[in-house]
Amino acid sequence: MASLRPTPPPPLTPPGTTLLLAYSLNCHIFSTMQSALIASGLTALMPHNPKNETSQGKVDRRNMLLGLGGLYSAANLISTLGASANPIQAPQLDKCDLATNAVTGKKIQEICCSPISSNIIDYRLAPVFQMKIRLSAHRVSPEYMFKDNQAVDRMKRLPKDDPRNFMQQAKVHCACCNGAYNQTGHGDLDLQVHNSWLFFPFHRWYLYFHERILGKLIGEPTFALPFLNWDNPKGMTMPPMFLDPKYALYDSKRNQDNLPPAVVDLGGSKNPNPLQLVVNNLTIMHTKMIRGNVDAYDFMGIPYHERSSNPEGPRACEHGSHTNIYIWVGDLRKPTSEDLGNFYSAG
Repeated sequence: MASLRPTPPPPLTPPGTTLLLAYSLNCHIFSTMQSALIASGLTALMPHNPKNETSQGKVDRRNMLLGLGGLYSAANLISTLGASANPIQAPQLDKCDLATNAVTGKKIQEICCSPISSNIIDYRLAPVFQMKIRLSAHRVSPEYMFKDNQAVDRMKRLPKDDPRNFMQQAKVHCACCNGAYNQTGHGDLDLQVHNSWLFFPFHRWYLYFHERILGKLIGEPTFALPFLNWDNPKGMTMPPMFLDPKYALYDSKRNQDNLPPAVVDLGGSKNPNPLQLVVNNLTIMHTKMIRGNVDAYDFMGIPYHERSSNPEGPRACEHGSHTNIYIWVGDLRKPTSEDLGNFYSAG
């Protein structure tokens, strides 16, 4: 399956409104602005598009669906829909608390809050001179692995308070998934970017900036992250770049029973037959990506509105294969399957 290239979605916002795309690691901070949704941990102001407004000044439903790859402004929605339909706003960075381990319910003593800066730089789309090509992780060359390793190594060596630092970026996932931020204006409700239509744009933008930072660190703007090709039998095992202890992305906290040649179990069936797992995986991927989606909600997830407590509507892009591979990789020797088996440590 070809990967989803993390390019910014087209601007879709009615006149007189501001579209805030999630918090930019390059800008050090989420911008807190009313009537905005969070897309991934990266901030960006986008120009408006008059064509997206109907004659009554309302947001066209088709434009809403087309804009699901990013964020859409809510100023007009607020005036036409009830308060309970207002979109989730970007969090207030200065109101960040300890995150909570979703498995144990205990507070995580390690601070997941992002660095705060008074200098907010509005994000602008970078000019595209050459198409980036994402390669299957199981097919990358030794030269590509060297380049990837060099980029991640340099990222890990950045100062700890640098928002581009590997751990600082990991903390974005922790803060937005484990209750470190509350919903703006509703201090009793956590902000959650999983289990709803926020999941896809959040991770899409998260990877977009992560990839750009890696490329800049090695002086290659066309650098592209490899992807896990789950719907190819040869891509259904853990890639070699994660197995070498000398490699920058090596993590000893992996399920030792699922190292190669173990075949990934995207359905969570625990079937011991590797050939059957391959068949299961191919069926699951076809269902999740193609056959099982009637509309955008089937793929993206259910709407997540202001004052909603816990979103419980993951759909094809998150539910099933995505979640199961995290569980499959998580280390069962750890209390709550760290690293990839738990939200707070999966970033």
